[in-house]
Amino acid sequence: MLILFSVYIVQAEYNRDFVSNSFIYNYILAQGLLILASLYATYLILKRYQIAPLTKPSLIIMSIVIILGILSIYVSGLLATSLVIAIAFANSQRVLLGLGIVALVSYIFWYYYQLDTSLLIKSSSMLIIGLVVLLLRELLKRLSAPKAAVL
Repeated sequence: MLILFSVYIVQAEYNRDFVSNSFIYNYILAQGLLILASLYATYLILKRYQIAPLTKPSLIIMSIVIILGILSIYVSGLLATSLVIAIAFANSQRVLLGLGIVALVSYIFWYYYQLDTSLLIKSSSMLIIGLVVLLLRELLKRLSAPKAAVL
């Protein structure tokens, strides 16, 4: 269903006669709604593991979702597929995890080989997103690790 809706939106963006002449896709609104959905899903996952919403790890995770959402405003499929992968990990669903990984790789190929922007800009944006995600992961590991008792 999501794939059909995505094809409908992409077709509507490039062909005004497909939906109507008044249809204009708003990247910021779409990404904002996706960030809100991701934050809610993150909240539900943290709630399941009994992590309070205002603790340090949950605030870091929520910040990671927001930062990833802001960085990937024109690459919104990264946040959506990352959300599917996170839900699959939380529910121990191997099939969903496999589908999420296939969707992530497929989306990266689809995004990278579109001809609307130069490959250098796309490569640098994906590199920046990847580096930020790795840095935020390291930050999460360091800040949420229990402190060793000093003797």
